[in-house]
Amino acid sequence: MAQSSLPAEICEEIVDLLENFPDALQHISVASKVFVSRARPILFRHIRVLSFKRMVQMGQLLSSNHCTIPADPSSLEIRFESPFPGRSLGYDYNTVAFALLDAFYYFRSFQSSISMSLPWVFSRNLDWTYLHRYSGIRKFVLAGTYPWLADLTQCLCHMNALESLIVDASFKSDATPSIPPNPSHRATISPRLTEIALSPQSLCLMDWICELKAGPKHLHTMRLKVDNIESHARFFRDLVHFLEKNGGELAHLFVWFEEIEVDDDPYDTLQGALHYTPTLQQVELLFPSSESFDEESRGDLVETIRSSCVGPLSIVEVLGGDSIGIDEAEFWAPPSFCRSGEGGGRERCRRWIR
Repeated sequence: MAQSSLPAEICEEIVDLLENFPDALQHISVASKVFVSRARPILFRHIRVLSFKRMVQMGQLLSSNHCTIPADPSSLEIRFESPFPGRSLGYDYNTVAFALLDAFYYFRSFQSSISMSLPWVFSRNLDWTYLHRYSGIRKFVLAGTYPWLADLTQCLCHMNALESLIVDASFKSDATPSIPPNPSHRATISPRLTEIALSPQSLCLMDWICELKAGPKHLHTMRLKVDNIESHARFFRDLVHFLEKNGGELAHLFVWFEEIEVDDDPYDTLQGALHYTPTLQQVELLFPSSESFDEESRGDLVETIRSSCVGPLSIVEVLGGDSIGIDEAEFWAPPSFCRSGEGGGRERCRRWIR
């Protein structure tokens, strides 16, 4: 295609029409340079690195003097495959680690979100200070295995615009992050936070948030996983204090109970916490265990939840059995409809979901 065959306005319109079709957009950009300047920010709006190979390739590209990738894309997703025993990945540690550092060094900011899932071999030496510069992101997702929970909390204190926090990670040391004794010296977390999801090993973040100088003011959706390890499950009891301080606008609560074998009955904790949720509209409890609930037990639990809640609770679901938890779809399902307006109409919840 000759570069002068189409007016610039037409080229821009073609690119805009293909905004949601990245493959087609990439093809026309390869076919003619007239589309490149308009297409480049769209093609690199969402940076996704899903393998060691892609990480190394991107690191080489970003470190080049001729790199034209925009330095302020919308989102970054890094999800490495876990090393398989007995199989060589073909990349040494330094090659991948330096490529990861090149990415954090190159990108000045992300407009929307960062999602990371790193295996232990790389996360153990992750320099979290590189993430402190991304204070404007609205969503942060952390999966994988990491050394210290305190690294995460220090990072969260820099994310002033955060709206959604999803921690589905494990930590080699899950000790409760320290809090300065003087309240005036304590940090804050983003007041815009509307969605929180916590793994069993990160449940202690609830207590940490309660002790901050300022916590979330408009929490809308909460998802918690509870396992049968006492050192994790005991932090579920902090839910009562957490919702007492931060549950004033909570509308959706999802709780994933694995095999529960702790001294305290987790349902007692849940009942106590629901007294502090005056706007709660939906509760969903998931039991991905080998023992399915009969209809009578399910009905009793639903009635217990309804009688404990002080809010306008309209949806209570108790799901259990072997089929629950195969792909965790139920736990990450979008929240149900929310009441809105003076007439009490209901519309699909449009808060952060995934």
